[in-house]
Amino acid sequence: RVVMTATDTADCILDGASGNPAPADSAFDASAMRALAEAEVQRLLAEREREERSLGGGGDGSVSVDGGVNGVVDGGVHSGVGVNSDPSSPSSAFLRTESFRRLAASIEDGLVERSVEARLSVLALVGGVHLLMLGPPGTAKSALCRRVSRLVGLSYFERTLTRFTTPEELFGPLSLAALERGEYRRNYASYAPDCELLFLDEVFKASSPILNSLLPLLNERIFDDGAAKVLAPLRSAFAASNEGPESDELDALYDRFLLRRLVNPLSDDGILTMLLGDDSGDSGGDGGDGDDGGDGDGVAG
Repeated sequence: RVVMTATDTADCILDGASGNPAPADSAFDASAMRALAEAEVQRLLAEREREERSLGGGGDGSVSVDGGVNGVVDGGVHSGVGVNSDPSSPSSAFLRTESFRRLAASIEDGLVERSVEARLSVLALVGGVHLLMLGPPGTAKSALCRRVSRLVGLSYFERTLTRFTTPEELFGPLSLAALERGEYRRNYASYAPDCELLFLDEVFKASSPILNSLLPLLNERIFDDGAAKVLAPLRSAFAASNEGPESDELDALYDRFLLRRLVNPLSDDGILTMLLGDDSGDSGGDGGDGDDGGDGDGVAG
């Protein structure tokens, strides 16, 4: 199943040409794979240089991300390659891969032992799928999701769910003007049905009324607004929870998340790294954000 190999998939996409060793249980020849990857990188670099010369570009070969995931997904990478270069060419694909790495590095910056989670978040955004992170409190789940929201240029909505959360808190209040006309409609602007990036903390505390609207929103990107069906602009949903689904009615919600990651507490070495910090003094990550009201995840950042 794809779910079982999500981490390997992220490594292949973001590190496929980096020459990292293959897993110990890999059936491939690691040395041969690294040699092929290095040769492919050199070929792509040479082709990019040829394109730069043919298009009159004087770039230095540097790659920068435009700050939003739309630019990353659509190939919005600035380099010496001309704007009219073919986006399907190998060199353009190489540049987009570099953009993904840059975005993952920006998400991971300052967080300790969260590289896999950062890569999976990029994979979820690029692939348009949903990511679920399960783990105990204090493992930077919420902090990582909020950092992604600050880095990408997508409309964003988040909500921490409890047993008493009502559908109005997630999907917007009822429209009084519509009720006067005999219509059952919601004012969902700036709520979950109107966002491109959705973050739900403690997602498995969702009640049945919330699930009735949340499940089609996640799966079909459709929101039932009374008698009307509204096409939602949702690109990806991130969810975090301290516990897994405890009832059968939550199995469908669990199944909506193609990427699932068990977030472990920091190791002893990770705790030491976080305490000692680095020269920039930000290895404590998002611990100082002060906005992690859910499960205090910013501590582990």
